[in-house]
Amino acid sequence: MADAIRARVEAKRYGGKLVLAGLEIAVAEGEFVAVTGPSGCGKSTLLAILAGLDRHFRGEVQAPGRLGMVFQEPRLLPWRSAAANIALAAPDLDAAAVEAALAAVGLAGQGALYPRQMSLGMARRVALARALAVAPDILLLDEPFVSLDAESADLVRRVVVADWQARRPTVVMVTHDLAEAEALAQRIIRLSSTP
Repeated sequence: MADAIRARVEAKRYGGKLVLAGLEIAVAEGEFVAVTGPSGCGKSTLLAILAGLDRHFRGEVQAPGRLGMVFQEPRLLPWRSAAANIALAAPDLDAAAVEAALAAVGLAGQGALYPRQMSLGMARRVALARALAVAPDILLLDEPFVSLDAESADLVRRVVVADWQARRPTVVMVTHDLAEAEALAQRIIRLSSTP
């Protein structure tokens, strides 16, 4: 099976502080990988590098294909409704498909809400629906279940797993929860404290 992601991070610094060093990873097409480790060890930085959002590092990344990403913060456009945030990312979807994307994450009938009208948990679910709406080849998830109540977190986990089982995108998920990583991922990459 071919690799969907190959990354070599020789060094990544913030200011003078070394955050990542000597890291090489390969993720196969269709593989579900969890990245764990202590706070501040560079997990979110690694996802930003994989997404091509952070190019200020020494090394290289190959991650061709359509990308979907769920950030730690929902990053919804505040002047657009939930439905409009999804439609902006996936302009080929009609209104019924956007509603179905919201319903899949437990937000049926909530498409007219603006981010300021949503709880953080609701906004996180809209962000996941937006990422999945583009039918990504590579799905990057940064703590996607944080701040969700137990019922919503379970629903969102089932949505992520169902999408992965149906379409087989390559998934890289950052989580602090080792039990969650063991339950969802095929393989776990553990980062140590900063180099």
